[in-house]
Amino acid sequence: MHRKALLATLLALASVGLLAQPAAANSVSFTDVTLSGNTATVEGAYAFPAIATAQDVGGLNTNFAVHDVAVAAGVDLTAGKIIPINGGLRFVWEISNMPAEVPPEGVRYTWALKIGNTQYQLQAKRTNLASTTTTEDPVGHVQQLAAQKNFFQLRGACQTSYQGTPAAGCYHLAWLNGSFDIAGKKVSMDWPYNTKDQIGRLVAPDFVPGVVLEEVLVASSSITSNFQVVVSNTTTSDYINGWEPYFAGGRVQLGIGNHTSGPEGISYGAPVTLNADGTFDATLSGLSGSANTIFARACNGTTATCAYTSQRVII
Repeated sequence: MHRKALLATLLALASVGLLAQPAAANSVSFTDVTLSGNTATVEGAYAFPAIATAQDVGGLNTNFAVHDVAVAAGVDLTAGKIIPINGGLRFVWEISNMPAEVPPEGVRYTWALKIGNTQYQLQAKRTNLASTTTTEDPVGHVQQLAAQKNFFQLRGACQTSYQGTPAAGCYHLAWLNGSFDIAGKKVSMDWPYNTKDQIGRLVAPDFVPGVVLEEVLVASSSITSNFQVVVSNTTTSDYINGWEPYFAGGRVQLGIGNHTSGPEGISYGAPVTLNADGTFDATLSGLSGSANTIFARACNGTTATCAYTSQRVII
């Protein structure tokens, strides 16, 4: 068996526990590194076990000022999680209590993020007619209500002064699917790749497998559960800021550093070709006496689950 294929097979066996490994995790290794001047040709192997449970993206949770009120209204946010689904991602707001009913228009859940420099915001509400986005899509909002559907929205083109108001906000792009799980104490929202609006226009062309989702703040917060009539802010919210980037699909990245460097501080970005057999290929330039080590990072899901390896190539 070819060396790369053999190593890929061993890594795959390890990922399902057949080599007495711990719980399945992302993995990456080098199988061959050939140096020519300051350029290296790199071959390696990777494994991305399936993500079976929603992963907590972490961050700092700032609680609403009056805890009992937040719990009773379903605003006491405890975690923000993401899990892959067929054709996209599911975003989950976990809360300490989910009431069967809330005051009309009174509570919403949002998740602000960016892909590259493009900002998006997910918003979940049981009803949403007394809102600034209603003016952008009045017919769609009325149709949602008439169909007795909850209001799960993808929003974009976020601005610090939304529609000329002093409040930050984002524009309505498309309706999504989701659920309010009373027994499970959570709100879920599904965002499919290549999302289109009601008339078939592509509204999120950069949301595709393999992208990295990063935090962005709207009204000084990112993942929120809050009291809202038209607008909201941090004084009306329970919110999580500082959550870690999320890799929407497996990605191997390479970088260069000194052999004394830690892998988390390396700048990764060299193009890597992932092969279907669990191997990868890349060419990396810029090695030197001080930048003498190649680092590899394999990520799928939260940054906390990334796997690292390195190899010193210049003595």
